[in-house]
Amino acid sequence: MKPCRGFTLIELLVSVAIVAIMIRLAVPSYQFIINSSRISSELDGLQTSFQLARSEALRRGLSVTVCSSVDGRSCSGSSNWKTGWLVFVDPNHNAAFDRGDTLLRLQPAWDSPDLLEADNGVGSLRFSSKGMVAGLPADPVTFGVTPPTNAGLQKRCLAVGASGRLAMQPPGTGAC
Repeated sequence: MKPCRGFTLIELLVSVAIVAIMIRLAVPSYQFIINSSRISSELDGLQTSFQLARSEALRRGLSVTVCSSVDGRSCSGSSNWKTGWLVFVDPNHNAAFDRGDTLLRLQPAWDSPDLLEADNGVGSLRFSSKGMVAGLPADPVTFGVTPPTNAGLQKRCLAVGASGRLAMQPPGTGAC
């Protein structure tokens, strides 16, 4: 009798079927991780812009504004911040990027399918020379990043208070 070498066709088909099932189970979990990482990165970019605005306002002793922008040259006033935003020194306190204002950061539009919106229709925030957010009520403004899928589980928010304090809110807490 000859010793067996290799696999039979049935053994190979069973192995391929098991691998296919394992991949089918792993892909959704992997997609969840990819989405979560992307959302965190996007919200971190917004948080960095607000921190830059506040620190520059304190350092320069002048107002610094962060506003949503569609074209990268002017403030749009939209609560949809996915289109990008500007961070600039705003010495005349008008929350508009005028000639002579110093641009500190330009964030272009996102390529991702995620939404980034501010509550209450907020299109700009102006940090005063004392690091406070000018014109905000006692309640903080919340910026929410929402993916097109798993919105309830993966939505993340950044709250900006009148004091200029930033608070990242974890996903799934219902806080945003």
